[in-house]
Amino acid sequence: MKQRKLWTRFGKLVGMMAIAVAAVSFTKMDVHAEGTDDGSYMGISYEDAVEDDSVAIVSDGELYIGSDAKAAIRSSSYTQRSGIDVSKWQNRATINQTGSDINWSAVKNSGIEFVIVKVAGRNKTDGSIYTDAYYDSNIRGAASAGLKVGVYFFSQALNEAEAIEEANYTLGIVQNYNIQLPVIMDYEWTEGDRLENGGDVVSRTATVKAFLSRVTSYGYAAGLYSSDYTIATYLDGNSIAANYKMWVARYGANNGEPSKEPTYYTGAWDFWQYTSRGSLDGITGNIDRDFWYDDGTISGKNYAAVFNADYYAAHNPDVVAGYGSEPAALLRHFIENGMAEGRQGSASFNVMSYYNQYPDLRNAFGKNWASLYNHYMTSGVFEGRNGTGYEDTMLGFQTTYKGVNYAAVYDFNYYYKNNADVASVFGWDDAKLLQHFVENGMAEGRQAIASFNLNSYEYANYDLRLQFGEDSVEYYQHYISSGKSEGRVATGYENATWSDNFSVMYRLYNPNSGEHFYTSSVAEKNNLVSVGWNFEGCAWDAPKTGVAVYRVYNPNAGDHHYTTNYAEVENLVSLGWNYEGIGWYSDTSETTALYRLYNPNAVAGAHHFTYNAAERDNLVSAGWKYEGIAWYGL
Repeated sequence: MKQRKLWTRFGKLVGMMAIAVAAVSFTKMDVHAEGTDDGSYMGISYEDAVEDDSVAIVSDGELYIGSDAKAAIRSSSYTQRSGIDVSKWQNRATINQTGSDINWSAVKNSGIEFVIVKVAGRNKTDGSIYTDAYYDSNIRGAASAGLKVGVYFFSQALNEAEAIEEANYTLGIVQNYNIQLPVIMDYEWTEGDRLENGGDVVSRTATVKAFLSRVTSYGYAAGLYSSDYTIATYLDGNSIAANYKMWVARYGANNGEPSKEPTYYTGAWDFWQYTSRGSLDGITGNIDRDFWYDDGTISGKNYAAVFNADYYAAHNPDVVAGYGSEPAALLRHFIENGMAEGRQGSASFNVMSYYNQYPDLRNAFGKNWASLYNHYMTSGVFEGRNGTGYEDTMLGFQTTYKGVNYAAVYDFNYYYKNNADVASVFGWDDAKLLQHFVENGMAEGRQAIASFNLNSYEYANYDLRLQFGEDSVEYYQHYISSGKSEGRVATGYENATWSDNFSVMYRLYNPNSGEHFYTSSVAEKNNLVSVGWNFEGCAWDAPKTGVAVYRVYNPNAGDHHYTTNYAEVENLVSLGWNYEGIGWYSDTSETTALYRLYNPNAVAGAHHFTYNAAERDNLVSAGWKYEGIAWYGL
């Protein structure tokens, strides 16, 4: 942005020297325009200016505006921050003289806190739009030095359609950067340029608002830049300031120091460009200097953290078909639809990965994808949070349900990936999947973690089979409460069947006859249960070979008897019992003793067999006869 003096035209000057000056206080009407030397100021000629009775011409040849009014900083509570605005001119001046770009570290160390960068503009004569050659290096350099960045577009829009075109062009550029300050419309009205035909106050104001409204619809703060006088005279500055930020140019002495604050425009303002002749370490030549009266109401947008127009177009052909391939149009879809739909907008951020990696964010936002996008843009990227890498893996998933921690037997990621039917119903919801596992999965014997397999745990832990039988839930709960800490084997036998090395002996009880029955046949066990027998779990494990244990049946009493003594079998058969073959085998290594007891008072169920010494002793105390070791289990 460049400042021009308004030199008087002496043809009318002599006749106007008599204008009274005592009734008003005079402040110089500064010129802030790109490339005007014709004596006009933002489109107001000398002849027009002197018709205003608040104008006086003084002998130094400069035009002064008389006014007692003073614009107001928007908020009474603010922090005044120092800044600059730059364009290609600062880079060119530096390159021509020193051979290097702006030294942004030196700028930062000079006390500068923010910079507003020109990104593009419209030609003042032919109306073509151009891009500032140094906007990218200026934005990146300033940001890397830790400065807050805003941008501006040098407008020559004659109507609302052109203003929206300018805004879209600007938005297509800034979506690639972290823009923390407003996106500014630089509206400079000068005689002889396009804006001389820009209409009246109402239409000009509508043009400005069209640009600013489009910017805010994308979530950015928006603002107007112009001179003190132009805002007050050629625009309805107060109506613009009601909804947008105001950056007012007012130079005063223009000697590099702040002197004359805005006075002609009497509305609210947020930024003041106080000189075009500032100097600063890191920049050669004059530089525009600014103040920002930071009241905490400006927040930027960092779409660059989550969105890249080329990536979005390449991965969302349906959007291109409906919206076109212009960056601003693609960004609009992303803002209005894509974020809420969870669409990936760039290679560097995946919202599902963000959701999966951070349980605090899942608790805060759930599957509100738009909120997760906004969190990363405003906070997450600056907190050093990762945006990718966990698309298919959840960290910190829930493992506690109703006060019990199932982490020893449950892993959300494993359960989701290995139980497609469950995943299809509950989706990527760790709370619901955990609930399903506890309320259904354990009873169904589903594996939920690589380190625990129900079949292996049963197969490898004989004592647990004896204790829990076929109650799957009990095995899971045992491993949680003590099995893991005891170092028990819980994997390695996933595909093993009991018939591979031994037979599981099931124990059943007939509540009507009082008989206990033992079998290795699952079908026989299930059939007896169906007719009223009680299943009492696994009695012991029997080897596949060894000493035969014979089974005989008394058809009169309905009683079974088991023995390794074939002579005993023959004797019982001679008395009318039926021989039913070898029931199982006794372990020749004599690992686990099975005790034999006899109830002298019973007809059926007179014999009972158990590995449990406590049960044996209890029966003896109740009148049963202990008859020694019947056989051995594993």
